[in-house]
Order: sequence, then C-alpha cells, then structure tokens
Amino acid sequence: MNTQQLRHGWVDFLSSQNYSHAITLKPNNKKFDAGEHFLRRNLDRFHRNLDRRLLGTRFADEKNGVRRTRMVAIMEGLPYNGHIHAAVRVAPELHGRFEALFAAGNPRNPWVAMIPGGTTCIEPITEAEGWHEYATKRFANRDHSDHIIFLPRPN
Repeated sequence: MNTQQLRHGWVDFLSSQNYSHAITLKPNNKKFDAGEHFLRRNLDRFHRNLDRRLLGTRFADEKNGVRRTRMVAIMEGLPYNGHIHAAVRVAPELHGRFEALFAAGNPRNPWVAMIPGGTTCIEPITEAEGWHEYATKRFANRDHSDHIIFLPRPN
C-alpha cells in the first residue's frame, strides 16, 4: 500500500467516526519544547480536564461512558514547533457547553489553563472528509500514522 492509499484509508476511516468538532491546540510558548513527549503528555491532561469540565469529577464513571468525549489527535510540526489538530466527538447535549469553554477569554479553557500563552481554535465539523484531509496532509509524502492518538485510551 502506498502512502496516498494509506492516507485516503485514514481519511475514510476518520470521516466515518462522527466527530462533531475540529480543534487545534498550539503551545505558542518558547519556554516549552513542543516536541512529541510534551504534546502527548499534555494532550492526555487536556482530554481529562475537558471531560472533567463537561461532566464533572466523576467523568470516568461507567454511567458517563457514552457522554465522554472521544478524540483523535494528529501531531504536526515536530520536533520543534509541535501542535495538535484534533477531531472531537462531543455528546450533542454538551455542544453548547463545549463551545463555551473555548470562547475568547474564558479562563476555564482547559488548554489555556494548562499552557500559558497557548491557543485553541475550534469549529463544528460540517464536512468531515475535508477536515480529515487537512489534518492528515503530512501523510502525503510519508506515513506519519504513529502520530495519531485516540482518546480515551483503552483500559
């Protein structure tokens, strides 16, 4: 399988997962080496804090299983200017709360609260294939699928 076929396979698969929002997470802070380890560690923290803000402290309870956010994240700009493009599946009844978290100046934005100077950009996904084509653009020349992260991680 060549890289174009692999990329289109990823795009097809990701487009079928019903992600509701696109989000870009950027550290934008010269104090941090925004490499792979930093991004992976902080993505896990971000996902935990996001679910905590949306569902409360018992976000991981079994009763919240279907309401937890699902995310696929793709790291880009490695090794020095790393940032994350992600697609997030948010329960429909939580869309308003999710979008409000990322409103300009909201101190409860889980990324900005963790990463001083960090920025986020979110928007509803209206055309899944286009978003996933954009997010996997690095896959055009080589296989970067090792930089795809699915959350929550299986237990």
